[in-house]
This record gives sequence, C-alpha cells and structure tokens, in this order.
Amino acid sequence: MDSQMTYDFRSAKKAFSRIGLALVMFFVSTFAAQIILELAGLYFFPEFFKNGLSPRAVVIISSATMYLVGVPVFYLFVRRLDTFEVDGAKCSLKTLGVAFVISFSLTYFGQMLGDAAAAFVYKTMNVSLVSETLELVSSISWIDALVVSVIIGPFFEELIFRKLIIDRTKGYGEKLAVIFSALMFAFFHMSVQQLFYAFFIGLMFGYLYIRKGKLIYCWLLHAAFNFFGAVVPLLFTEFVPGYDKLLTLALDENAFDEMYALVEAHPIAYGMVAWYSLATLAMSFIGIFWLAKRIRSMYFAKADFELPKDSEATTAFVNVGVILFIALSVVYPFLTAALI
Repeated sequence: MDSQMTYDFRSAKKAFSRIGLALVMFFVSTFAAQIILELAGLYFFPEFFKNGLSPRAVVIISSATMYLVGVPVFYLFVRRLDTFEVDGAKCSLKTLGVAFVISFSLTYFGQMLGDAAAAFVYKTMNVSLVSETLELVSSISWIDALVVSVIIGPFFEELIFRKLIIDRTKGYGEKLAVIFSALMFAFFHMSVQQLFYAFFIGLMFGYLYIRKGKLIYCWLLHAAFNFFGAVVPLLFTEFVPGYDKLLTLALDENAFDEMYALVEAHPIAYGMVAWYSLATLAMSFIGIFWLAKRIRSMYFAKADFELPKDSEATTAFVNVGVILFIALSVVYPFLTAALI
C-alpha cells in the first residue's frame, strides 16, 4: 500500500510538472516562431515590416504562431501522460444559459479585481500593466475579433485547458483538476487585468467539462462569452455614430450637455447601447444569485488516485514545471512594460 501511494504521488507530481513545462514550451516556441517570422519578414518584405504592422497583421501572426506552433508543441509534451476518462452527459440549453450568465457575472467582478490590482501596481511601482491582448482586440475590426476571439481562440484554449489538462489530472482529484486547470488558464493570459476573471470563468468551464465530458459545451460557452464581451463593443464602435467620442466625454464631468446632444441625435443606436449596458449589469448580479443558489448542488466524484487533501497543493503546484510557468507569467508583463 505504501509503495502504491508513493507511486501515485510521484506520478501525480510528474504529470502536473510536465503540464507546467509544456505551457512554458508553448510560449517559448510561440515567441521563437514570432521572432523567426519577423526576421524573415524584414529580409523578404523590408518596407512592409519596417513601416510597422497593422493590428490585423499582428493578430494573424500572433494567432498563427500560437495555434500552429505553440499548441502542437504543448501536445507533444503532454501526449504520453496517462489520461483519465471523463464521463459524458447531455447539456440542456437552459444549463448552458445559466452557466453563461454565471460566467458573465464572475467576469464582471473578476475584472474589477484585475483593474484594482493593475492600478495598485501602477501606484506602488509606477509600472503600467495594461493587457496587451485587450488593447490589441480593441484595435481590430469586429470581423477579425469574431474569427479570432469567438471561433479560433476559444476552441484551442478549451482544447488545452479543459481537454488536454483535465483529462490528465482528473484521476488525482476532480476538484484539484478543475482548480489547477483554471489557475493555469489564468496565468496563461499573462495579465494582471485578466488574471482574476480568467481564473473564475476557468473554474466554471472546468466544472462544466468535468460534469458533461464534452468539449463542445465549453467551446460554445467560451465563444458566446467572448462574443458579448469583445465583439459587441467593437460593433458599437463601428456602427454607432460618435461612440468613441462618447466614451471619451464620459470621463469629463463637464461634458454632460455634449453627451446628451450626441445621444439625442442617434436615439435608436444609443438605446441599443443602453440596453446592452443594462443587460450586462443585470446578468452580473443575477449570475451571483444563481451561483449562490446552485453551489450547494455542485459535487466532485471520488477519483481513482485521489490525493490526500493535505498534499494536493504541494503536489500540483510545488514542482519545477508549474513554478517555471507561473514565474514566466508573472515576469513577462513587467518585462514588456519595461521595454515599451
């Protein structure tokens, strides 16, 4: 029995460390591919690259290197780890709807925590940790955001953090697998602003995958979440007259008359903006209510090689691979801020 427990601990620590190392190699290979592409571009298309890439070109290069290079490298590192079957079950539209509203709510409050943390870092260290990803998404067209943020990105992120990671950690504890997946998902964004809400929705997506066992549900939920959070604001920017100006005026307490005149000139368009804002605010509070109502019915089944409670954290997080990945995720935003 003792030898079996020792074997289980070693296997578990190896699995978690290997996943952390795979995430490190994901970013190393992605960054390397981006550098190679940029050098090749400077050599073959010097005028195009020296003049600066458009936001669309940056998104294309970033996405291509992440999903065509980083994802395969990640898979090569984890493919030989033992996998544990996740039982499948049908998921109703009602369940997906409830999960979406709860996720939206978690994002709303997680974003506030992230913004507060970023503001604290700026105040104490005078370092701006504005998310590169959020800035980049806000600078592209809604069609580009639809393809990258709604279709491609959610699929590959769910493939990595739900399918590939949870399938390889579920056997050591369902709750541990969900928490580990969510935390790796949070640090994967390499952004203080996105850290908290990414962790919260990672818990939601992970629990959905554990209970339903099908990646399609998580992908649909993630896609819907990104559509309302990223694409809809871009639609407003493109199709609502003066929307960018209104956002700027909103920061000036003396610009009420100018704001009112702008809204009065386009009542239907700004009525839609108002309904969207009210809907997101309502979902934020309804989601918390639904979560509180349903949290007692959530459960985690006993795993085949369930780790003792007092050793879960040390086994999953105190290992070379995970420590390296978290260190990379923490240091990267500061290095980027220093270089800008």
